[in-house]
Amino acid sequence: MCDSPEAGVIPIQTLKAYVNATVTMAEQELMVLSCHICRELVCKACVHCNAELSPAMGCSVSRGTCGHYFHTHCVKPWLERGRPNCPLCNEAWQEDRVIIF
Repeated sequence: MCDSPEAGVIPIQTLKAYVNATVTMAEQELMVLSCHICRELVCKACVHCNAELSPAMGCSVSRGTCGHYFHTHCVKPWLERGRPNCPLCNEAWQEDRVIIF
């Protein structure tokens, strides 16, 4: 028998995995969701921001307590026209979260 510390050790391939803890599954899902008002992806600028030559700020996304997402520039005029409900499910609109890309 061999008394070396390497006796009986079988080398294996090791892989390094990096976890990006700053991006949640919900935020990853935003990358494929569309604003149901302007039909653009919510992760991209809305039609209002695209129309401006140099938008001052990033286009923000509002989430209602119902869980639906819309560009803030799209849902704000909807609400200001006296429509107090989610444009998609008709639940009373209450902003739960604002995300700025």
